[in-house]
Amino acid sequence: MIRIQAQFYKIDSWDDERAALFADFREVWGRNYVVIGSEGGYVRNLCGQPYWRDEITDIDVSFVHSASTLNLQFRTTLDQGASDESWGVRRLYIFVGNCANGCAVCTGILPSDCTVTTDVVLFN
Repeated sequence: MIRIQAQFYKIDSWDDERAALFADFREVWGRNYVVIGSEGGYVRNLCGQPYWRDEITDIDVSFVHSASTLNLQFRTTLDQGASDESWGVRRLYIFVGNCANGCAVCTGILPSDCTVTTDVVLFN
């Protein structure tokens, strides 16, 4: 069992572009962001151009994982230079939860989360 927590920073003028987190090449989190400018409202500028509103998104995802390695990738569909569209990640935490004793595959850390046991049953 793996749990990933992070903060994703959308910076400047995203125009319906996507950010995603992949674990072993499978998307486990994703979101599309749109342009939010300064017209008529407060601009929360964290970085980059002062007239685009930046956003922080908290990510908290869990998924089953049984391999000995984990490939994590943040990807986006941005198509402009970093002075127009960019992103960042902060506070990345990776938690590894082991299955309960006697369990080979699980969806959580409790014995009731076990889907495949390691117990051997002998039939005579």
